[in-house]
Amino acid sequence: MQAIRCELCGSQDIVKEDGLFVCRNCKTKYSPDEARKLVGTVKIDNSETVENLFTLARRAFQTRNYADAERYYTMILPEAPDNVEACFFREISKAMAIGPADRRGEFPAAYINGIRMVFALYKKNGYDTKEKEKIEALTDFILGHAREVEKEVKGIQYSKVDEISAMNNLTRIYMDLEKELRTNLPDRPGTIEKVKKECANLLRRKNNKIPEDL
Repeated sequence: MQAIRCELCGSQDIVKEDGLFVCRNCKTKYSPDEARKLVGTVKIDNSETVENLFTLARRAFQTRNYADAERYYTMILPEAPDNVEACFFREISKAMAIGPADRRGEFPAAYINGIRMVFALYKKNGYDTKEKEKIEALTDFILGHAREVEKEVKGIQYSKVDEISAMNNLTRIYMDLEKELRTNLPDRPGTIEKVKKECANLLRRKNNKIPEDL
């Protein structure tokens, strides 16, 4: 029997559920007629498959389905191991799936790993002007995303200890980002100062929340 291959993600892990054929990787559903058209389509344009996976990964991240986002980005990496977006957002998705209030340090570790991977990949290209601009844009994303995470923490009924833990984790991310920028982009003092200021503001907000008995 010839294999059925998902036209979106390229997976052959397809099962029949309630009269439909469902891809276990990306959850795409096919009617019997649609599935018949996929039989034997083993040769797939990998670039098209990768682009479909990027679409699925971005959509999952935007809708806060971080476990799926991590899975899709992981599926991209064998085809595009040096892709900055896939490397970075796989780690960020992993971090967000753990949650910012994590007390074991896995959340900041995954996030920081993503940041370091980006710098390592860009370093391969010698940090030309274009690469530096990309890092500055990524820095703006990280700062904006961290602010969103902090707002989410405030909106969730965390215990005081968990709230402080989340803010400590974000502080670690800021500090590591600043360190990477100082090491690799010393000629971008404005970007470094922006991160330093954001970290100082977060520490100020955190210190105002710590009760005396902690």
